[in-house]
Amino acid sequence: MMRKTVVKCACLCIIFLCCANAGLAQFNLQAVDGRLSNLEPRQTYTLSPVIPNSLPLSPIINGWETGVPALIRIARSSDSLFQVEFTLPPALHDGRGNILPCSFSTNSLWRAEDEQGFNPHSINAFSGFSQTFSLGITVAVLEDFHGGVYEGDIICTVRTLGENQPVEEQSITVKYHAKLRGLQVTLTQNYPNPFTWWTDIDFSTPDPANITLKLYDQLGREVVRLFDNVLFAPGQYRYELLPDGLSSGVYYYRMDAIAVNSSANPTSVVRKLILKK
Repeated sequence: MMRKTVVKCACLCIIFLCCANAGLAQFNLQAVDGRLSNLEPRQTYTLSPVIPNSLPLSPIINGWETGVPALIRIARSSDSLFQVEFTLPPALHDGRGNILPCSFSTNSLWRAEDEQGFNPHSINAFSGFSQTFSLGITVAVLEDFHGGVYEGDIICTVRTLGENQPVEEQSITVKYHAKLRGLQVTLTQNYPNPFTWWTDIDFSTPDPANITLKLYDQLGREVVRLFDNVLFAPGQYRYELLPDGLSSGVYYYRMDAIAVNSSANPTSVVRKLILKK
């Protein structure tokens, strides 16, 4: 009797295939999302399969690229020996016609239990009630790449070793969230704060950008637009805010920046200031 169970979670789509049998140890599969952040177009990145909270991608182009590998957890009702075999995809898809070409190196499979790397292209044997695998990945970011959730089918055949032991089939879905680099602008806390007569707001941008700076009250209503969609060259800047026409209270200033000549995502930064008259 053939059985197929699909479990979905949020980032790379991994499908485990193996034949159900009443005498076979049962598997409970869980998946944890992967993430690729601050990518640059026209670059190829490799994410290590090791499992800290966040890893730098290789190579480092803009200094901000990080990633977290997807995890696959297998809980079993038996600690008997079993084999795992993967069939890996050539690309991930976002469901909107966009692709993220990918590949997997010979040491891109990592098992947390013994902190050891494995070749996902080979048949590997394991034992024990619980296994946690992380999967490293190499992705080629195309020139017209759009950030989003990318999926790709990975077929995994699991065989419990022993006489008259068939193959069990299960499925699980994992996804990778992939994002382009955001524009790395900075917006410092105004000084002095609180203030009465004037205060300075410092900001910087590493790329040419159109920048807007607005002031809001505590209810989120726009009070004044300090400057709107002004083109700034890369550099550091200071804006002197004079509280003409403003009453005492708490305000929020927000900077919106849109890169001009790069593919960096738009960025918004918000700070709080206090006016005392």
